[in-house]
Amino acid sequence: MVVVALSLGGCAPDAPEPLPVDRSGWSHYGGDAGGSRYSSLSQINRDNVAQLQVAWTYRTGEMSHEEDAMDNQTGCAQCHTGDSKFEATPILADGRLYLSTPWNRIIAIDPESGEELWRHDPHIRTDLERNEGFISRGVAYWEESQASEMECGRRIFMGTVDADLLSVDATTGIPCSDFGQNGVVALDVGVGEVQEGQYGITSPPAVVGDAVVVGTAMGDNRRVDMEHGTVRGYEARSGELIWGFDPIPRDPSHPAWEEWTPEAAAKTGAANAWPPISADVENDMVFVPTGSAAPDFYGGERPGSNLYANSVVALRASTGEIVWHFQVVHHDIWDYDIASQPSLIDVPKDGVMIPAVAVSTKMGFIHLLHRATGEPIYPVEERPVPASDVPGEVVSPTQPFPTFIGTAPPDDVHGGRRVGRDRGSPRALPGGVQGLQERGYLHPAQYPGELALPGQRRRHQLGWGGVGPRSESPRRQRHAHAVLGTPHTPAGGRDMGEPEGDAILDEPGPLPGTRRDAVLPAALGHISRRGPDHGSHRVGDRLRISARR
Repeated sequence: MVVVALSLGGCAPDAPEPLPVDRSGWSHYGGDAGGSRYSSLSQINRDNVAQLQVAWTYRTGEMSHEEDAMDNQTGCAQCHTGDSKFEATPILADGRLYLSTPWNRIIAIDPESGEELWRHDPHIRTDLERNEGFISRGVAYWEESQASEMECGRRIFMGTVDADLLSVDATTGIPCSDFGQNGVVALDVGVGEVQEGQYGITSPPAVVGDAVVVGTAMGDNRRVDMEHGTVRGYEARSGELIWGFDPIPRDPSHPAWEEWTPEAAAKTGAANAWPPISADVENDMVFVPTGSAAPDFYGGERPGSNLYANSVVALRASTGEIVWHFQVVHHDIWDYDIASQPSLIDVPKDGVMIPAVAVSTKMGFIHLLHRATGEPIYPVEERPVPASDVPGEVVSPTQPFPTFIGTAPPDDVHGGRRVGRDRGSPRALPGGVQGLQERGYLHPAQYPGELALPGQRRRHQLGWGGVGPRSESPRRQRHAHAVLGTPHTPAGGRDMGEPEGDAILDEPGPLPGTRRDAVLPAALGHISRRGPDHGSHRVGDRLRISARR
């Protein structure tokens, strides 16, 4: 894994006017606590970026496992087991660059020379059978309210793939002994039965005041009663648990209790927040993006809207109190997690700048919500959607569609060339997609099969956008694909004999899923830039199409 720094000689700045807030640094994963991914620094711009030269190169010393070596492994090895992926965004704080590696080493680098200042290795197990691979997207920084040179007066926090929250001294990399047990707080407690290697943290914590807020990542589709998707806040110095928020209600006092049956609420797992969590530090709020309840592709075991799954939930960072919520999908059976960090932006409307939260979705939608109340700034319509013909499945009769940014599906996906599955497999779908009906967004899978757009593969989703200085609007990147969604009911257990079997549960019982057979690419789809007062601008095209049955 390599980190590269680029340098630029003297040049005339040519950049847009700076935003009213200071965005000249990069002290958080998303640039700032609100995930804007924007810097107002102007020396490097579109006119001179081609003149950049390598100033230094730093190598972490880690390498991904060879894919060929995975062939001899079993079980979830056919997913991502052993695969490590460098996804970290370094942060710049207190004059240092801090980053994490897939194997959860924390490294401090001199940003001018590229020299390693220190590294901390928690020695996680690398032989774990991990459904989601070894990933760490970054770290979080905290310092005492009054800057202090005492030990651990400045700290780096990181969550590990084996479910520990770490605290180390930002100056030395030495674990903070007063935090938990010698700098470690175990997170795999109080969340139901935890399967080894399938529950951990891949995104950096959010830090608000003295609260360190963490979500969790977990391997999908293993069982109905998966680990709980509890979000927790810990005291930054001691590691003491301050509060916990489970998106799924476990007792009648939970605000979402009426949206579930008691039986489903008791046994359903997941609805976890695996992407980065955003924060409004001034107003003591965090904005939690939650995923789907277990299992992903069948909701017959969890009737109702399944609140607060598939939602952005605003919480008080100091107490965990629910401030507001907004659900982007009711009763999810498509694996439509909120898969990106919410962006805190200011939206111009009717001559007034409104503090907002921009929430992007796998369906290609962007919801703009008032930051204080969660109310949509532009109307959101509850539109009727079809029922399911899968036995036991009762889908929501309506789904929310934003009017600010609609959808732009390709005009025709039937002309896609059959080329086989992911990773270059020659296997193709017999007969292609000719004759299959394309029914549009948020339609449940039907017998005997259909084209669905967008599809269910996580990696083909609306990407993690940023904001620009003129419109304060999010940018979106959508990777759509079509799915041959023939429901499949296994006789029992995970059918690992079918390559790339998806949503086939590893417990006995007639729980339907879908099975993918082939991937068909086409040059459709787009990357766009959109502002509330400036229309939209298409900046690129791409579409991946896959098929299931």
